[in-house]
Amino acid sequence: MSVTAWGILSNWDTWGVVLAFSAVNLALLVARTPWGRGVGTRLRSAAARLSGCPDLRWIDWRFLVVFGALWIGAFVGNELRIGQFDCAAGSINDPMGLLSSGRAFFAGADPADAVSYCGFTTIQVPYGIAAIGIDAVGSLGGLVGICAIWAAVALLLIPLVWKAGGADRQYLTLFVATSVLYLPLVTGQIGDANNVLVPITLVAVLLVAGTRRVAGSALGGLLATAKFPAMVPLLGHAGRSDPHRLRAVLASAGVFVGGTAVGYAAWGWGFLRAVFLAELGRRSFSLNLYGVLLVQNRLPSAAWVEAIEAAVTLGIVLSVALWIRSPIRAMAIGIVGVALVTPFLSYNILIWLLPVALAGPRARWALWGAGAIGTLNYGYALNGLAWVGGPVWPTELLDVAMTAVLGALFVDLWRSERSEGGRDLARGDVRRPDRPPAAAPDATSTSGRVLAPAGSQNR
Repeated sequence: MSVTAWGILSNWDTWGVVLAFSAVNLALLVARTPWGRGVGTRLRSAAARLSGCPDLRWIDWRFLVVFGALWIGAFVGNELRIGQFDCAAGSINDPMGLLSSGRAFFAGADPADAVSYCGFTTIQVPYGIAAIGIDAVGSLGGLVGICAIWAAVALLLIPLVWKAGGADRQYLTLFVATSVLYLPLVTGQIGDANNVLVPITLVAVLLVAGTRRVAGSALGGLLATAKFPAMVPLLGHAGRSDPHRLRAVLASAGVFVGGTAVGYAAWGWGFLRAVFLAELGRRSFSLNLYGVLLVQNRLPSAAWVEAIEAAVTLGIVLSVALWIRSPIRAMAIGIVGVALVTPFLSYNILIWLLPVALAGPRARWALWGAGAIGTLNYGYALNGLAWVGGPVWPTELLDVAMTAVLGALFVDLWRSERSEGGRDLARGDVRRPDRPPAAAPDATSTSGRVLAPAGSQNR
């Protein structure tokens, strides 16, 4: 067996977790197809035997939050126990970086740029006001506090998806909770769990803006200060045709600019350099087509490249604002567009795509595909390419495959909008896209039907 293969298979335990989550997630997709009725029946029977309950009412957001907390606690707790995140000369880890940022905040130093790390170097922590505040609170509890607060933030996504899922909330929440891009990613990269703020922001805005359009947009602008690319889907969503569109756009952009201005006033140019400029020019690794150019060292580091990216991004925002009525698809098209345009589509960033699960069955199949391709590509690049110098062509092939999946999803979301007239599948609303989700039916009316085949429930 080659050295490259040994490098990949050495993390057999990680691959086991990934395969288990991917298999469950795929089974949920298959169970909703006309040809997957048998799979759904067997899964329901297995769940009933294991739980001792004849129905599946016990699978709700509270159960999934408890499961997620135990899962994250077990893995991250073990890493804390063995000193995985402790200071070590010549080595930098993300949780200690977040802790350093939080402590810098309380010390009156810049929490984003030239942050003192363990006394032997300085680092950049490129996250804005919303993330800095969370890091500051978490730093009061040391490394344990940092890991605990970001785990708690990550788990917020489950009740939010449950609330946004409408009549199909049980299935949608279970699908998101079992995605390889959720719990496995958070536990494997707890220091980058702040990326979960992006899907949390998008789903929270969908919920709040359903009844209070301007307030929801303002909330989005505030949370997007943590990860500024979130403003792309947020501005597209806020600008949709509506009597409140101007106020919504101004609220979202105004709060975002205001939060950024606070950071600049407090910490100066270094804050903007770390949070924005350094990220815009990042050219180290990407899971989309840019990855091929980066591996071959053919991506120019020139202002015109960033100008083209900015123009395409602006075009996506304006197109969504002008032609998309569905709130969910507005968010989905915006965030998928970001994933296609960015030259730094890291594995952690793929968690931004989770709200796409609300956009319909085909979108969920694409999300599963993106998760599988991204996980395989990241695993190979880390264990087979970076560590043991394996061949380049597998990661290039996977970069092309990821771009194809995301591109097909992007086109399908536009086509679905045209064919369904702005109706949101998760809500079944064809008259008022901003109407809040329908009240959940009594639990007994949907219990035991979470894996029902397509057409048996309102999706």
